[in-house]
Amino acid sequence: MGFKHNPFKSNQSFDSAELGHDARERSSSSSSLSSFDDPRRNQSWKSLLRNKLDYKHGSEKISRRQAYRNRTLTVVFILLILSGIAVGIWYALVLALINRLSPRVPSNGLQSITQNWHNASDSLSLLSPWPQDFGRGIIPVSCHSHNDYTRKVPLYDALYAGCIGVEADIWLRNDSNSNNVLLVGHTSKSLTPQRTLNSLYLDPLLQILENQNKPGQFDEAQDQSRPLGVFDADVNETVVLLLDFKEDSAGLFPIVLQLLEPLRSKGYLTTFTNNTLTPGPITVVASGNAEYSDVVANSTYRDVFLDAPLATISDPKYNTTNSYYASISLKQAIGTLWAGKFSSSQLQTVKQQIQAASDKGLKARYWDTIAWPIPWRNNVWKVLMDEGTGMLNVDDLRSATRWNWDYCTVAGFVLCGW
Repeated sequence: MGFKHNPFKSNQSFDSAELGHDARERSSSSSSLSSFDDPRRNQSWKSLLRNKLDYKHGSEKISRRQAYRNRTLTVVFILLILSGIAVGIWYALVLALINRLSPRVPSNGLQSITQNWHNASDSLSLLSPWPQDFGRGIIPVSCHSHNDYTRKVPLYDALYAGCIGVEADIWLRNDSNSNNVLLVGHTSKSLTPQRTLNSLYLDPLLQILENQNKPGQFDEAQDQSRPLGVFDADVNETVVLLLDFKEDSAGLFPIVLQLLEPLRSKGYLTTFTNNTLTPGPITVVASGNAEYSDVVANSTYRDVFLDAPLATISDPKYNTTNSYYASISLKQAIGTLWAGKFSSSQLQTVKQQIQAASDKGLKARYWDTIAWPIPWRNNVWKVLMDEGTGMLNVDDLRSATRWNWDYCTVAGFVLCGW
């Protein structure tokens, strides 16, 4: 019997094959859909970042730009983080340096006065009651507080720093009762009735010395050949009161002598008497328009000495019987200093002037020195002190007296400037 075609069976086989194919497609489609729904499920963050940043060949032009922009933003973000860390470390080191290198200031009666001083009358009133720890921990230093009266607290700021020299510009005026009075100020416009030589300097210095020399309840008897000075650490150190005459010497000099009488009568002044120089707790020096002739007018007694001109100090008339300082503007003496450095000829001039003053027993002093930049200023200070200048003229008291100048500038950061 021959083979017979069964159409129903053939169709059934086709349908089964087709259904199987459809099922496989659905399975494949389902698998593809599942993968499309969460393509990153099994990928690490590193591969995701790589896919985000890498440009793949054949991508659209916008993809290239997007990849470049993403790379740039990522680099900038990383650099910002690193910069923030570096800045944080830098400031932490700076704060540590400041804390490590900052000088420790003493706590005493002078500190209390400088903190509570508000006006000229406080210069005297704050000394009562007398602080027994007035100058505790203060080491006197050979520095001159330039234009001391311009400071927040005249006189006391200098003493608290340890400077043994202070300065006051003086002008002759009449008070409300038509009495002569010496006012203190840099210019005539800055003068006020309250800021007098007495209120800012003479009266408080007298009161300080009175208390310093008052015997205590438990003091041992001492054979003291001269009154005690301002500084406990060196009671024989003298404080130099430089009076810069801003007006005619003939009018000012007699008033100065008159106002010094309370200090004179107590024996608190350095004097020249009958060819004998006797140091005292206070040495008064006249500068500015003060005349040599007024200083030497009395041949047997003097308690006001001259700020002699350093440029002509070789003149035989200047000596310890009539002068104490020998001063000059640094720029006038040697010209301009470039980058705070002395040329060989400038250094030689300074050496010769300092030696000439020293040979006469006078203290060389240079004013109008460099104040900024700090490294230049400090180099000038170091050179002048190394060459033996008698008194360092300064404006920044704290840096001059308490800082180690070698540590004022560290890694380009100025630590000691005020």
